[in-house]
Amino acid sequence: MFINKNLIRINIIKHINKLMQVSKSLITISILNFFVLLLACFFAIEFGYGIESEPLLTVFINIIENGEYNSSRYYGHPVSEILIGFFGYIFGGKVTNFICFCLYNISLYLFYLTFDQSTKNKNTLVLFLILCFSNSLIFLQSSEVSDFPVALFFLSLGFFLFSKKQKELSIIIFSLCIASRAHFFLYIFGFILFYSYLNKSSLKENIKYIVLLFFVSSLFFLPVFYQSKLSLSIFSNAGGPDLILSQLLPRFTYKIYKMIGVFSSIIIFIYIVIKLKTFFISIKKEKYLTLIIVLNLITFFLMPTKYAILQPALIFFYLIISKYFNKKIIFLIIIFNIFEWFFSYQILEIKYKYADICFGKGTNAIGATINFSIDKGNLSKHY
Repeated sequence: MFINKNLIRINIIKHINKLMQVSKSLITISILNFFVLLLACFFAIEFGYGIESEPLLTVFINIIENGEYNSSRYYGHPVSEILIGFFGYIFGGKVTNFICFCLYNISLYLFYLTFDQSTKNKNTLVLFLILCFSNSLIFLQSSEVSDFPVALFFLSLGFFLFSKKQKELSIIIFSLCIASRAHFFLYIFGFILFYSYLNKSSLKENIKYIVLLFFVSSLFFLPVFYQSKLSLSIFSNAGGPDLILSQLLPRFTYKIYKMIGVFSSIIIFIYIVIKLKTFFISIKKEKYLTLIIVLNLITFFLMPTKYAILQPALIFFYLIISKYFNKKIIFLIIIFNIFEWFFSYQILEIKYKYADICFGKGTNAIGATINFSIDKGNLSKHY
């Protein structure tokens, strides 16, 4: 009887400790989100609509005033153009800016819930969120009006629903994702096929879903296809360098280094080299995350233009880091990420095609020379 009472007390204490740990994690997550949303509100109020968002608003205004849909660029992104245009037209740029960041924020939780179901330790979620929020390039790009947060939200929601066996509904969401950012089709296509392979589900059934996905998402692009007189020219290379290795590889390597962080990338590289065997074991465990990262890198290699294209790969890489890297290393990465908001350095002096880099004219680099220099942080450069 005495032993049973002791066992009961021990179990009660264990449950109380677990509840306290969960409560601490929830409080930490709540405080983190409050601070981050407050910062996003500041950026939205201070800067509002940007140059990237003006073409999206123009698309919606043209629909309202002329009853016509004209894509903002090339084959267009109908869903994000109409959604962002609607919110911008009704609520203004500042509210739309904040909505875009909220979509990005929700995406992080959905990715975590989809690909980290077995992990009971809430510290992983906290570290994952801090890693994503501390990266200045990701944060600043997600806190301005763009089609990327919209596409990322639909991608995360589609993954979540598909993993919960809500496949029909996920196909609709995936279609909205593709109509928000067309190249996301590659990640969805790879995910469905890989899911079929790993879970030994019916390949015939999943091919049916892929065909359905292709059909539904294609409907969104019919207006543009019709306007081009059924020509496939709208799907040509949408800007960027020529598909030549000598032009693609330098941009690909340099922008990955910049996206990860000029300080953090050095720490991560050294840690991976030292723990190479452990790192390979971790990426083998995270098959889905590794697949999306590889597909995203292939996509970026072929069009190494906007940093935002790398967002899925970096978000999933941060999820792997938060689960498998040493906590001291993670804290060091976070500190260097925060440091880069205010201070940075350059190792290259890049020469642009045009002297005037306003409105994106000079973003086409034509050469670079090694020249180390101290530089201002990403916050100053972004705004």
